[in-house]
Amino acid sequence: MGGAQQGVEQGGCQPAGDERVLRKVGINAVALTPFAYQDGATATQLAGYPPHGPPNDTLDASLRGADLTAEIQQARARGLIVMVKPHLWSRDFWNGGEWQGTIRQETAEGHARWWKSFRAFILHYAALSQAAGAQWYCIGTELRVMTTRHPEEWRVLVADVRKVFQGKVTYAAHWDGEFETITFWDVLDAAGVNAYFPLAAADD
Repeated sequence: MGGAQQGVEQGGCQPAGDERVLRKVGINAVALTPFAYQDGATATQLAGYPPHGPPNDTLDASLRGADLTAEIQQARARGLIVMVKPHLWSRDFWNGGEWQGTIRQETAEGHARWWKSFRAFILHYAALSQAAGAQWYCIGTELRVMTTRHPEEWRVLVADVRKVFQGKVTYAAHWDGEFETITFWDVLDAAGVNAYFPLAAADD
């Protein structure tokens, strides 16, 4: 997030006192993570974000839109740098057979519908982040199939996000290969990597 920052990520609504604790231990940045849900890895729509129609950011009870606004404002009031980092989840992910990196659609029509829904999700939280005062916005997390197959759509999404969000924009790539294949780093303010690299080589 620029410079030497020590950060922490939060995915749910936290008591206001938590930010004071973070500051005491030297944390100066926080990523807040609202979720959207889809029925499966090959679903063609995110729940609450229809391709056409108003979004519904109250379906994730852990961090509704109004809660996120309050979290951003509380963190900023305590001097923390704030990134909003929307994330996707599906019931398919629980057993590890699928994850956000395998989200895909089985037809061109299905992808077009999913992308419109995902775009609505990302633009909704970009506008909310701007209004609430976040300094950074992450347009996606580890969506490896989507970034590999449809890179030009991401370029357009970045441009659309910048129309409603005036802060810094990034994408959070998976450490195992995705970050090396992203072709739209040049239109972002920073290259984001979820760096869960192995700390030691395998014995064999």
